[in-house]
Amino acid sequence: MPAVLGYGVGSTLGGGGFLGGTQDGLYDGVPSRVARLQWPTTAGVLTDHMRIFLTFSGGLAPLRLFAVRGLTLPAGTMLRVELYLAAGPTYVTLQNQRAVRFPDGSVGAWFLFPSTTPNVDRADLLVFNDVNGVAAIAADQVFEIGEFAAMRCVDTTMQEDWSDEFIDPTESSMTRDSQPASIGRLGYRKVEVNLSAATYSECYSGGLSGGMDLAQLRDAFSGDRRVMAVPRWRDDTGAVVQSLLDTTAVYGTARMGKVQHLGGDYYAASVVFTEA
Repeated sequence: MPAVLGYGVGSTLGGGGFLGGTQDGLYDGVPSRVARLQWPTTAGVLTDHMRIFLTFSGGLAPLRLFAVRGLTLPAGTMLRVELYLAAGPTYVTLQNQRAVRFPDGSVGAWFLFPSTTPNVDRADLLVFNDVNGVAAIAADQVFEIGEFAAMRCVDTTMQEDWSDEFIDPTESSMTRDSQPASIGRLGYRKVEVNLSAATYSECYSGGLSGGMDLAQLRDAFSGDRRVMAVPRWRDDTGAVVQSLLDTTAVYGTARMGKVQHLGGDYYAASVVFTEA
């Protein structure tokens, strides 16, 4: 994710905004550290919304994948991501999604823009007072967002044997009278993929989308920088399926294993994505 240069918040109703100095929790890479917001003093109707925007440093970038994590509004809340050139600002495109409840009980949304999307340096998150067609957000209601993340995309292929594992780090022992004694720890997902055989160019010479390659990608993963991965978002016919994106995407960190020469012009690598 590019560094955040600036942020802002507004609404169609006037008023509303961040509570205290919590705005950094919106984009700090730690979903459990939240941004706390307050809805305006008027609830409004379905089309009324709050707008939160981030501008990014480093120039225009192919920002295509967006995650909203740790939303404390109900599943079914209408969300929108709008992309802009900060100069102007100049509108580029948008997507609407309703927030969903993930298997761990948290609420959020994923947005994946097509590869033809122009490069941008501003992303707006719009939160509508529309929960499955009902204006259910009350005036002055306080809600939280754990993370609004915007990232570049690298398209690559992987083998069909990818796995999605739930890790339960709860510490368990038995008491003197043989009763389970547990120290609870929050569980998390681990997604492991074996990338398809890559050519020398794809591995070392900028042959992946956007001029990336596996060597650059491995370096980008270092230092526990936050990443997002989507193992599957198309069905067997090639059609984009939002439910596949919602259920397979992961936000967290990544580790790429050793790059192995398979012979000739081909190389192999594996990646483990660990959820934050």
